[in-house]
Amino acid sequence: MSSSSNVQRDGDVKMSDAASVSPSVLPPTGENSSALTTAGAVPAHIAEFLSFQSEMARCGAEETANPTHGVSPRPVVPVEALTPEVLPVCDTVPVGGVIAMEVSEPERPSANPNAAKRKRCTEAGVLPTKASGSGLSSRHRAKFISLIDGAIGECGFEVKRVGKELEESREKFSQLEGKLKVIEDFHSLEEARFESRIGELERDLGKTASSFLKAKQAKASKSSELRRLKRKVKSGEGSMVCVIGEAKEAMRAEFQIRLSRIADSLDSLAAVHVRNFSLAGVKGGVGESYSGIEFLQTPGRTPGSESPLGGTPVPRYEVFRVRSQGPPPSPGKRKTSDKQNLPFSEYGRV
Repeated sequence: MSSSSNVQRDGDVKMSDAASVSPSVLPPTGENSSALTTAGAVPAHIAEFLSFQSEMARCGAEETANPTHGVSPRPVVPVEALTPEVLPVCDTVPVGGVIAMEVSEPERPSANPNAAKRKRCTEAGVLPTKASGSGLSSRHRAKFISLIDGAIGECGFEVKRVGKELEESREKFSQLEGKLKVIEDFHSLEEARFESRIGELERDLGKTASSFLKAKQAKASKSSELRRLKRKVKSGEGSMVCVIGEAKEAMRAEFQIRLSRIADSLDSLAAVHVRNFSLAGVKGGVGESYSGIEFLQTPGRTPGSESPLGGTPVPRYEVFRVRSQGPPPSPGKRKTSDKQNLPFSEYGRV
């Protein structure tokens, strides 16, 4: 197969890879891709790649129509160039000899790898042209390389931009991590403060509940004591009434006994006094005579009056006066009333 067919096959492989990567963007082979390029829906390098794909498809169609037209003579490579150069092998190593091996120095990484790739592609030289001498394959190759270089450059710029964005995002992420750390510390402090406050409130609530329970128990005990005292007072009222009634009856009986004793003593005293006066009148030792006894009623006392404590009536008291008759008055003096001149004594009896 000729070199042009190899180039075409490589281009087809590249295009198939690009189509497999983005099938929605690349149209199928043979279709006109000018609609996408004119619409401006894809970038410039993709539009160029699509035009290159259409040209490669056209060239492939021409080669299939004339199969011997694009055959070029295969370059003859000498056999010496294909066989590698063999160094002489030494079976014996001299005593004290040193085997020196040359180690190639590692290449330094290039700052711009795209430039190195472009240089290698340029130094490789041009591929052999077709037998027709039109130079279509070389132009296609240069165009394809330029497209690849542009895509690589844009990818490099995109990588740089993405790297910068990644660095910025990392910085923002570090800042956000710092802020998040501060917020977490603040939240931990707030949580600790709230937990301590909740503990204090729980302790206060426990104390309040215990004090409320104690107050409730004290109130219940006081209410029970009050009910007991009320029952005791109610039960004691009846007993007190009975005791008071019994005391009244006992005092009334004792008062009646004392009144009867006083009446008896007064009767005995009155009898003794009357007897003494009668004896004195009979003997005539005093020269007096009793004209009679006047019974008077004590003021404020009515017959048959009742006792202050109630019950049986109290015996009435009467006051009597014993008037004695003395010697006759002398003549010449004014006669006075008997009640005014006569001496009298008062005695009381029942």
